[in-house]
Amino acid sequence: MDQAEIVIDTFEKVAARAGDPHDLIYARLFERHPHFEDLFAMDTDGGIRANMLTTSLNCLLGVAEGSETPRLELEAARLHHEGYGLGSGDIDEMFEIIRDVFRDVLADDWTPAAETSWSAVLDQISRIGRDLDSCPRPFLQMHRRFSRLTLLPGIGRTRVLNKVPAILHT
Repeated sequence: MDQAEIVIDTFEKVAARAGDPHDLIYARLFERHPHFEDLFAMDTDGGIRANMLTTSLNCLLGVAEGSETPRLELEAARLHHEGYGLGSGDIDEMFEIIRDVFRDVLADDWTPAAETSWSAVLDQISRIGRDLDSCPRPFLQMHRRFSRLTLLPGIGRTRVLNKVPAILHT
């Protein structure tokens, strides 16, 4: 089996054994970083977490398959999450947690080939979007300012959106 087939195989085996790994993955994330749970205070129905996990799993599969689509998703995620005070390492750790949970669920069925394939995929993911940190383009600067503004207490999204033209000129 090639790398993509091995990663897909682990997805299928985890689904067969544990069903949806959502709760296991977020439990591990919040165990390692209890303060991250506060970032989901407005996610009362779990929709944001579900969407983030779906996007993460799609990125994992896409990278394993050699698709370029995850590059765009990961670059956007790195920029977006910067506004929440998270760095590239935090994004990478989410993917590591997914791997760790899958490894735990599969236990003795986690093979050396699975370890090698997952390590290669995680290595590729960790390199995607890192070059954005030093990018001086005005769009990135505007995005970083806008992301931070959306987090200020008392400023609703509508009020921030109304300020975007002013932000672009500062």
